[in-house]
Amino acid sequence: MFNIKGKYHPNKEYKYKDLSTIIRKHNILCTALQETKLTPDEEINLQNIATKILILNNPNTMNDRSAGTAFVLNKDKLKNKTWDHTILIPGRAARIKIKTENKTQLDILNIYSPNETNEKINFWKTLNQKIKDIPDWENPILMGDFNFVESAIDRLPAHRDERSITNAFNPIKEYLKIVDGWRIHNETEQTYTFQKTNPPALTHIDRIYVNKNQTDEFQNWEITENYNLSNHQIVITEKIPKTTPIKGPGLWRLNNSDEQHLPTRKRIKKTSRNHQKTTGIPQHKQRKQKSTNHLGNNKRKNLKNLQRRIKTEKKPNDQRKE
Repeated sequence: MFNIKGKYHPNKEYKYKDLSTIIRKHNILCTALQETKLTPDEEINLQNIATKILILNNPNTMNDRSAGTAFVLNKDKLKNKTWDHTILIPGRAARIKIKTENKTQLDILNIYSPNETNEKINFWKTLNQKIKDIPDWENPILMGDFNFVESAIDRLPAHRDERSITNAFNPIKEYLKIVDGWRIHNETEQTYTFQKTNPPALTHIDRIYVNKNQTDEFQNWEITENYNLSNHQIVITEKIPKTTPIKGPGLWRLNNSDEQHLPTRKRIKKTSRNHQKTTGIPQHKQRKQKSTNHLGNNKRKNLKNLQRRIKTEKKPNDQRKE
């Protein structure tokens, strides 16, 4: 997610073609944008320009186009998924539920907080009531441009925002049972998402809050470059449910050329015989043992080391590492 800061590059080209490339490069299913400034007509036009993404727009009122939020979905990853998009506050807060075969996969609330203190307080109070009016939250994720920091570590020079703002936000955290996911995984790291110019300051105002009991399911946190799309950095995370099978490195085998090379084959046989002596289990009986995994791993490791040595020996002397 990130604050895209408008729809155009300085040359008046739409940013969304570049955004589509970034989304597909990082293999992202859903992106939450803030400060989109998109009208409904522009949303329709963009669907014809950036054909690999689906834009779900939450425009501001007709009198004020300075805000706006949107969800952007990667069509390549939608497959059999369905979604419901609900606007809670025009231009400021919207929700998406992405489902697979009637099972909720993601429940995301995308927000763009105002800048002025009193407007922030009113926004959080209004949003709190809107949230409580919705009965079917399922481990929601709250993300967006918060325009304030909870902790002094999230600002340079370090200082907290006014307590009245955090006091207005805290009831939402408590009700949704959420915590700042990036900060949980990076307790002392000082990394920022926005550079303010007047007065000069660095802040971490773009954040993702996740269920406090599911922080381990959110991995691979990144605050990455903005690719000249904005003056905010992009925040990325990956949700990996505990039930997801762990994928191994895949099948490994010796190269055919090594297997056909007679001197190499002799060395492979010698390595296998040494492995058999070490384990004390004949080759033809190893598969019958209950604990063969580590035996196979050791043999595979020895053969890989042999393959690397052979590859090095085949190189000309001037190509070998010193």
